[in-house]
Amino acid sequence: MSHVGLSTGTLNRTILEGARIRNPDNLEIAILADVASLIDMPLAEFPEVESSLRRLVDRSENPEQFGRIAAIALKNLSVFFIGENDLSKAEKICLAALSFYPNYPIALFDLGEIYRVQGKNNLAIETFQKLLELQPTDREGLSRLAALLSRAGRHGEAVGLFLRAIEADPDNPDLYYGLGQTLISLGALEQSIPVYQLVIELNPNDERPLLSLAEVYERLGNTGKAFETYLQVLQRNPDHKLAKMKRAHLWPVLHP
Repeated sequence: MSHVGLSTGTLNRTILEGARIRNPDNLEIAILADVASLIDMPLAEFPEVESSLRRLVDRSENPEQFGRIAAIALKNLSVFFIGENDLSKAEKICLAALSFYPNYPIALFDLGEIYRVQGKNNLAIETFQKLLELQPTDREGLSRLAALLSRAGRHGEAVGLFLRAIEADPDNPDLYYGLGQTLISLGALEQSIPVYQLVIELNPNDERPLLSLAEVYERLGNTGKAFETYLQVLQRNPDHKLAKMKRAHLWPVLHP
C-alpha cells in the first residue's frame, strides 16, 4: 500500500478509505488515508490531521519506521501541491514530513526550494545548510546554497560552495558561470576570466559567459579584448541589443 499514489485525487482517497474500513488495524493504510485526506483540505484544518498522524505513529510498535512512512507520504503529497503551484500547502506539508523524519534529505531539498521560490531566502539558506550537514557533497544543495549566499552578499562563502559543487560535478557549466559571477561581485576580475573561458568551452552556445567576459575585459580597460568578445556574441546572435550597443560604443575608442 505504501506505493499508492496520492496525486490522482478522489480515486485514490476512495481506495484508501475503503482499505482502511476493511483493515482497521493496519497502521500503514491508516497513515496513507490520513495523508490523502489533505488533498482538498483547507490549511486551517491541517493541524488536526497532523495530530491524527502523530497519534497513529506513536501507538505503533515501531514509531521510527511508521514516522518515515508518514514522512514519505507527506513529501510525495507536497510534490503534488508544488505541481499545482500551491506553495503554501506544499510548505506546510513538507514541514509536517520533517516533523516525522527530521533528517529526510529529499524533503529538506524540496522545502529549501519552496522557500527560495517564495523569496524566503533566509529560511532557504538555513534549510539547505541543514541538508548539507547530512549530505556534504549534494551538488544541487551546494549550488542552490551558493547562489543564495551570493545573492545575500556573502560572496566569500558562496565561492567556497561553488568550488565544492564543481568538485562534485566538474562538467557542469552553470556551476562555473555562478562562480564567475560571484568572483565579479568580489571584485576578483582577473580570476574570473579563466572561469568564463571554461564555461564557453563547456557550452559554446551560451551567450551569458561571453557577455560577462566582455564586461570583465571592459572593466579592466582591455578594450580590444572586450570588443572582440562582443563580436563573438553577435556571431551567435546578430540581433543581440546589448552587444550591438557595446560594439558601437567601443569602435570609436579603438579607432579614434
